[in-house]
Amino acid sequence: MKQTPNYNLNKLEGSDTADLTRFNPNWDTLDTNLKQLSDDHVAHQAETVQNDDVHGLKTLFQNQQFENLLRNGDFESWSTGDSSVPDRWVSGVASATITKEITNVYEGNYAAKITNALDAPASLRQNLPSELLTYLKGRKVIFAAAIKATTANRVKIGVYDGVNSAIEYHTGDSNYQLLKISFQVSTNATELRVYMQSDSGSVIDAYFDAAILVIGELPVVFAKSPQDYVDKHVADYANHGQFKNKLINGNFDIWQRMPGAVGAVHGYYGPDRWSFRGTDSTGGSVMIYRNRNVVGLASYVNITRTGCTSHQYMVQKIEDLMQFSGKTLTLSLVVWNNTAEDTRILVRGNYGGGGTPSPAEDYIAERQLGDIRIGRHSTTFSIPDLSTKNFGSNNDDYLEIYIIFKGTHDNSLRLWEVQLEEGEYATPFEQRPIGLELALCQRYYEKSYDLDDAPGTSMATGVCWFGAGTETINHIIAPVRYTVTKRVAPTITLFDLHGNINKVSYSHAAPNKTGTADQIGNAAFRAYTDNSTAKKELIFHWTADAEL
Repeated sequence: MKQTPNYNLNKLEGSDTADLTRFNPNWDTLDTNLKQLSDDHVAHQAETVQNDDVHGLKTLFQNQQFENLLRNGDFESWSTGDSSVPDRWVSGVASATITKEITNVYEGNYAAKITNALDAPASLRQNLPSELLTYLKGRKVIFAAAIKATTANRVKIGVYDGVNSAIEYHTGDSNYQLLKISFQVSTNATELRVYMQSDSGSVIDAYFDAAILVIGELPVVFAKSPQDYVDKHVADYANHGQFKNKLINGNFDIWQRMPGAVGAVHGYYGPDRWSFRGTDSTGGSVMIYRNRNVVGLASYVNITRTGCTSHQYMVQKIEDLMQFSGKTLTLSLVVWNNTAEDTRILVRGNYGGGGTPSPAEDYIAERQLGDIRIGRHSTTFSIPDLSTKNFGSNNDDYLEIYIIFKGTHDNSLRLWEVQLEEGEYATPFEQRPIGLELALCQRYYEKSYDLDDAPGTSMATGVCWFGAGTETINHIIAPVRYTVTKRVAPTITLFDLHGNINKVSYSHAAPNKTGTADQIGNAAFRAYTDNSTAKKELIFHWTADAEL
C-alpha cells in the first residue's frame, strides 16, 4: 500500500488485497484532523468576535491613514515656470530637463516630464519633514505613482529611509502604470525620501503623475494632500486683496452713455465698459436699462427681450491679455431670470492689431452656467501659456468676456456683481469706492456732461465755455484736459448747446456751427472754430472714447 502525502492515509494499489485492519486507521486519522480544524475555526471566530476584528481587517484599517503625505503629488503647481521643477519637488540631477506636461497626463491637468542627459540619471524627489519622520518610524507606508515610459527597467519609483530602500520598475509598455511600494520605515530611519527616477543610459522621456504616500498597508487611489488645498486657498486669497476684480463696473454703477432705458443695437455701450452684441433679424427687440437699489449705490442691469429668436451678449474687453498667461481664473455673477433660460459665458483672447498677430482664439468656446431663475453662478477656467503667441504692434490686445443670453422666448433678466478674479475660488464681490470705479471707466470713456445726462442732450450744465471778450473773425482756441488720462488718444466728438453732434455754439443764440477737435492726446485735446464768422464765444460739450 501507499500513503497519502498529508495525513498518511492508506490506499490500495492494483495488486493489493483488501485488509480492513489496514483501512480502519484511516477513519481515526480523518476524525482527529477534522475535529482539530473545527476547533481551530471556532477558536478563531471567538477571537475575532471578542476583538471585533474580522480576519484582522480592523487592525489594518486602524493603522491606515488615507491622507496623502506628499505635496503637489499631481504636479498641478509650477510657480517658477513650466520649464522648471514643480513646486515641492527637488531635481536629483542638474543636467536633467524637467517640463510641465499637458498631453501625457494621468491625473488632473498636468504631469511632470523628465528627459535625462546621455548616460546620466534623472529624478524628482521629495523628503518628508523631520517631525513627520519621527511619527513614521516603525510604521508601514505605501508609496505609489503613475509612470509612463517606453523602455523596460529604466524608469522606477523608490523609497529610502537612510537605512533601507525599495524600488519598483516600469515595464516600458508605453502606457501609464500605477507602480506601488509597500515599505516598513526603520525605527532608526534618518530620513524618508520618495523619488521617481530614470536610470542612466540613452536619452529617453519619462512621465510622472499622481504620486501618493500614505500610512498603512491598504493601497489607495490618488488624492491631493489636504494641505495642498489649504495652501491654494491661502494663495488665492492673497491675490484677492484690493482690485481683485479684473472687470470694471462689474456691478453696473456707472452709465455715462445711457442713463435711461434704450433699445440695444449691436456694438452699443450701455453700462460703462460693457457693450451689447447680437441682433435679431425677425423684428425682435432688446431694451437695456439701469435699476438702482434703494439702499446705497448698488445697481443692476435689466435686459428685456421681446420676440427674439436669436441670442444676445454683454461683452467686456479687458486690457493686456498677457497678464493672464498661464493663470487660473474664476468668473462669478448673480443672475435673475423670469423664465428658465440658461445663461452662458464665452472667453476669447484677441492678440491685437498691427504686424502679424496670432488669430483670436476661444479659451472657453461656450459654457453653461445654469438655468435656475435666480442665483450666484461661478465657473473656473485656465488660460494657456501665451509666451509663444504673436502679439500685435498696436498695443490693443485683450481678454474678452461674453455673458450670453440664450433661448428664443420673451424674457426679462437682471445681472449684478459680475467678477473675474485670479484663483480657483469665487470670493465675495469687491465693491470699490464709486469715485475709483468712475475713474477706471473714464480711462476708456469720458464726457463733459453730468453723469446722469446723456451725450447729445440740449443743456448748458457742464458745458465748456471760452470767450474772446469782443467779437472777432479769428479762431477761438479752447484747451481741454481730461479728468483721467486715456488708454490711447481717444476719438473726440463735439456737441453744441442744443445737442447737435460734431457742432459747436458761438453763443446761446448761435448753435450748430462748425468746430474742430485736434491735437488729441492721451491727456488733452483742443477745440477751435473757423475764422469765417465773427464770434466772441466758443461753447460746446464733448465726449472722449478710447475703448478697445
